[in-house]
Amino acid sequence: MSVFLVSGAKAFDASDLRKLSASLPSCLSGPAAAFVVNLDASVSVICMPVSLAMASAHQWRFRQLHIAERIRAGSNPNANPDSPEEKEAREKAHKRFSKEVVSKDGINHLADDACTFLLSQHSQPQIADAARVLLLQAAVLLWSAFEVLARDVFEAVVNTRPELGRALLESVDGKRLFQVKAIDVDTLARYSFDLSKRMGSVLSEYRDMSDLAAIRGVLGALFPTADRLRSLLGSKDLWTLSQRRHLIVHNRGIVDRKYLQQTGTSDEEGKCLVLSPSDIERYAGLVRDAGHALLQEAQKTLAGI
Repeated sequence: MSVFLVSGAKAFDASDLRKLSASLPSCLSGPAAAFVVNLDASVSVICMPVSLAMASAHQWRFRQLHIAERIRAGSNPNANPDSPEEKEAREKAHKRFSKEVVSKDGINHLADDACTFLLSQHSQPQIADAARVLLLQAAVLLWSAFEVLARDVFEAVVNTRPELGRALLESVDGKRLFQVKAIDVDTLARYSFDLSKRMGSVLSEYRDMSDLAAIRGVLGALFPTADRLRSLLGSKDLWTLSQRRHLIVHNRGIVDRKYLQQTGTSDEEGKCLVLSPSDIERYAGLVRDAGHALLQEAQKTLAGI
């Protein structure tokens, strides 16, 4: 658990997010669905080593049971797979295996086999390094999922209610982030000179929402009364995640002075960033909750609540 991430953690439960997604207007349902898929994909990738080890343990245990049943049946190892003896041996092995995988002892036995395999492999330097890098990439995937959602929701909301785009540009954060003085003719032509339902798309071209400061400013101006969303966006963990993503993507995960100044973490300058499975689990829950809060606020805003 200190080097590999196991699926099934509470932080990976996206059932509330899926329930909310089903009730969203069409302009938000696409971004919400993509967000859920991106989260699920991130978790699948992160937990792949354990998933593969468990699958191998299942396969090996079934093979043991199958061999035992073939011996009891007196089946020839070279017998036709469709022979009555072979079919009976497989059926009995499947029944025994089905009972084992739902029993506490059976589950523990399989988990022990998987752990033994993973830890034996982790003793090899190249496997240990791959496990470390996988956790770093998990942070990138999780941040990217939220970044994409923030941009897509911003675009969808302002496209639907263009007056919010004007309010955003007139706000303190909007003036600082966008600095739009005029929209050029090429941009107008691209949208057939009709921006009535395209203001969000146009404004998204003027501002790259890849950093948390910009996301906070834009969403804060769009949803000024969203206390829960503001609290989640202002969390230290989300800020650290965004900075770690930047460090991993742009500096190969090598800790530098700027990163330490921005985050105040105890990471050692010049060393490669190291994340634990518990870090990723915490980030996954935070990203999921922030996405849920964002979609809720967008839904209420479009409904005029």
